[in-house]
Amino acid sequence: MSSESKDVVCRFLTEARPASVSVMDKVFAPTFVYHSPSAGASSDLDGYKQTVSTMLAAFPDFSVTIEDAIAEGDRVAVRVTVRGTHQGALMGIHRRESRLRSRRSVCGVLPMVGSSNAGNRPICSA
Repeated sequence: MSSESKDVVCRFLTEARPASVSVMDKVFAPTFVYHSPSAGASSDLDGYKQTVSTMLAAFPDFSVTIEDAIAEGDRVAVRVTVRGTHQGALMGIHRRESRLRSRRSVCGVLPMVGSSNAGNRPICSA
């Protein structure tokens, strides 16, 4: 499962777009906990969707580059570089057209429901 878990996390991070927010309920477990919510957002799945939507609106060209990914069992750790251009309001800061480049580490646990789970979709829980 290590390789599959790593693939799921990397694919989700690199393909995050507004459409991905609408499918999060099908991908993430109801018990999902986001440990770095933005100001005013809850740490549950709804808060994570709010955070992702806000970031994608402020940085419409947002992209993620996977630098390293390590998986063992159902645990995955990923080091990423995120990039984007500040083109919309974000936490009271108006559009600046400045470029963002930030390195981050993302860790999570992805329990799989099993091979009979509707198309083998993962149920993610970070």
